[in-house]
Amino acid sequence: MLVASFATMATAVSVMPTALASYETEETAVSYTIDVTGVELPVNLGSLDYPYNAARLGLTGSCDLELTLNEAGAASDFNVSSCSNAAFEQAAREFASTLSFDRGNGDEVRALTVVWKYAS
Repeated sequence: MLVASFATMATAVSVMPTALASYETEETAVSYTIDVTGVELPVNLGSLDYPYNAARLGLTGSCDLELTLNEAGAASDFNVSSCSNAAFEQAAREFASTLSFDRGNGDEVRALTVVWKYAS
């Protein structure tokens, strides 16, 4: 019984310095803007995020979207017609699939441009 107690205590002592070690991490705040432009803007922007890898690399970019609206104003279909950088294409697709307009007339097409601007 005495041997088991020492073994447990020795394990705890050897783990403690590792568990209590502090790791320095550098966190820096970054500034960015996301602009959405078009003849008519959505009433709900849905999911509009700055892509992580683009922000990490300090990239700025833009994408043009074409949306086909249903009668409820949601995008029943969309196309990312162009992007200045592939890093923004997935964010543009997620945005297009989650936004909504006031109302649609069914099969109505709207065009939007999304611009991601990164400033360190």
